[in-house]
Amino acid sequence: MNIHIVHLPQTFPYLVDLSAAFNKYGFERIILVANGFNLDEIKALRAYTSRYSFIDILDIPTKRILSHGQALNYAFEQSQDELFCFADHDIFPTQPIIEDIQSALLEFDVVCLGDRPENTTTDYKGFAASAIATQSGTPLATSFFSVFKRPAVNLANINYKVGFEQYFRKSQIPKTLAGHKDIQALKEPFLVDTCKALSLALHLNKNTITHLNTDKVCHFGGLAGAINRFINGGKTIKKEFIAPILPNQKELEYHYNKHQQRHPKVLELKRCISDYSLQLIIALQEKITLPYFVSEDKFLNESIAQIKHATQQLFIHK
Repeated sequence: MNIHIVHLPQTFPYLVDLSAAFNKYGFERIILVANGFNLDEIKALRAYTSRYSFIDILDIPTKRILSHGQALNYAFEQSQDELFCFADHDIFPTQPIIEDIQSALLEFDVVCLGDRPENTTTDYKGFAASAIATQSGTPLATSFFSVFKRPAVNLANINYKVGFEQYFRKSQIPKTLAGHKDIQALKEPFLVDTCKALSLALHLNKNTITHLNTDKVCHFGGLAGAINRFINGGKTIKKEFIAPILPNQKELEYHYNKHQQRHPKVLELKRCISDYSLQLIIALQEKITLPYFVSEDKFLNESIAQIKHATQQLFIHK
């Protein structure tokens, strides 16, 4: 099985090591999709990955950075694989996982992993990145780490004129899906995130989606934003991160249902986790003292401990 991973010009120096881990756990080829790279940046990416014989680079022919969904559309068009597999650049496997995916594909058309990187137990419904179902219960795929059967995607494109792209206004939604009850229920402004419109089309075509809730994948979440904050902040090394205290689950779900977006404290927590995770990666790359994460939440501390352990294992033999 091959896997496509979209990288941005500023992210690859920090995250290519995560992408390379897929080969360790059974993925044959890793295709890094270079999104918005100029000539110097693509040369740097090629030089950086020359040590990996199993990495290929797919250079999107554009000077601007495409949305993640548009980049996936391009990768899908260029790929001939019957199983179109892709992952975010801040996800990596921690154990062999190919057999789990192949087993699930005997029954389902789409297999998703690495869900819910915001580290809360809240059940979000809607069209945001973490949602795995609409408000009415229609199953949705995520764009974190997924495997799609090519015939299913092709049929959805033919019947409903959709791919992996995002939509930001009702006027952008193809007429084939504009009348769907879950789309009609949305209020402007809104976001139908990557893979979500495609998921509706798959459901209407009687295709099936499953989510493997597994501890065999480490998903940081939000590292592109963390890298931007790190670079814009003068690349300051920080050693301590204090997690904000979240409202209870009922309040989080009420806020999401009312505003169609996650609570500001959840977003603050996500930034805290992603900033810590980036500093953890940098510390392991540069062999310096690891940062500390401080939280009063037992569930969150367990999640951070898993992230720390998985990342240390990734770098232990480098």
